[in-house]
Amino acid sequence: MKKQSKGKKRIVLSGVAVLTTLALLAGGTMAWFTASARTSKQASWTSR
Repeated sequence: MKKQSKGKKRIVLSGVAVLTTLALLAGGTMAWFTASARTSKQASWTSR
């Protein structure tokens, strides 16, 4: 009975680790694509 409990615990912990990783990946992707860069109108690049 100990082996079943230990194996079940490992599966649950693996599932939690996978879900945490996916949540962080999704959050990072959302932050990347929703970020906006703000520049002033005075900032301009000219080549000479």
